[in-house]
This record gives sequence, structure tokens and C-alpha cells, in this order.
Amino acid sequence: MSLNTTALKQKWNEAKENSLKYINDPNAFKLEKREENIKISTVEHTNGSIVRGDAIIKNCTVEEFLAVISSLDLKQRQNYDQKVKNLSEVDKFSDNDGNFSIRYQLIKSPSMMVSERDFLYIEHTITLEGNVTLFVATSVDDVYGNNDKVPKTSGAVRGTNYFTSFELKQEGNDLVIKYVAQANPNGWIPTSIANSVVLDRPMAIARIAKLLGKTVETVQ
Repeated sequence: MSLNTTALKQKWNEAKENSLKYINDPNAFKLEKREENIKISTVEHTNGSIVRGDAIIKNCTVEEFLAVISSLDLKQRQNYDQKVKNLSEVDKFSDNDGNFSIRYQLIKSPSMMVSERDFLYIEHTITLEGNVTLFVATSVDDVYGNNDKVPKTSGAVRGTNYFTSFELKQEGNDLVIKYVAQANPNGWIPTSIANSVVLDRPMAIARIAKLLGKTVETVQ
């Protein structure tokens, strides 16, 4: 079956607009904590909390950071997200807007009481005005038709990634990062575990910096 690239791109664009709304409205968020110089904040939403992470990675380029978050290397991914159990590209396409990658990701269970989660999503990176790069990933279960290509994991519950976005801006030798994400794991998860997972997501910035041999500077 041929890809419905129009529907896939529309889904990605919706996620882009939603994530930019929150990236550009830091005052909507409540500060939760600062950890390893990552400023972590949240805002409540009917589809689940939206988490935000703000930081500066010293002596880092956009290209260095993008190479890590867009890589399909499972061991590298596990260096900054140990919860990832499987990662693969199931499809891809390119057009005048660039390269789009459709991926499958399996997440380990955080507890014996909780099922594993998996996600089917599209990711793409664009350049915005003002020397800004935007990476966005979002679930595409409802618009991706080639389900025979998607790995099937017994017992896994399909989660929904509304958006996972990194806004990256080069300022001299340093990289200013604004991260926002919203996901619904679906199914049952104890509230305490769900909350800890949400607040841990921006910590990927610190782990990626460590992987690259860089240091993190906090923002106000």
C-alpha cells in the first residue's frame, strides 16, 4: 500500500503547531524543579500533562544534538533513555519539505504491574525564522496504513505521542534548547509512576549533553 503522505504530513503539521504554541508560551507552565541544570515545568491538559524542559548546552551545535535524537542506533538511544527496548524505522519518504521518518518504539515497563508501551510515530525537522531548528515527532496510528510493516509486540499497549518537540537555537558556541512533550500511555498506570515518567522526559537533555561530552547551563 502506498503511503498517504498528505495525511501523514498534516498530522505532523498539527503536532508542530501545537508544540509551538507551548514553546512560545513559557508563562503557561508551572515550575516543578531544576535538576542537573534542566528547568522542568508542566501545564495541565485534558489529554495529559504537557512537560517542558529548558536548558543551554555549552559548546554544542545543532548538528551534534540532532545527530543523537534522530539516530536509529538503539544502544545510543538507551544511553540517554534507558526505557527504550526497541527502535526501528518502518517507513520513510522525502519531498520538497525534506525527509520524513516513520518509526516504531517499544518502551520497557516501569513496574511489574504495568504493561510495556509501544508507539508508532513520524518525525521530521525544519528550519524556522531566526536561526531556529525544530524537531517534532507525533503518533500516526490513525493515518499510517502499512500495518504489516509495524513490529507486533505481545502484551504491549499502544501509547499516543501527541507531540515531542525540541526547539534548537545556536547562540554563539552554545545551544539553547526548549523541549515540550505530551503523551498518553493509554491503559492503566499508577498515578505516581505516570507522574515520574512525565517529569523525567526533559532529563534527556542532560543525558544527551553527557553523551556528547558537554556541560549544561541553566536558564532563568
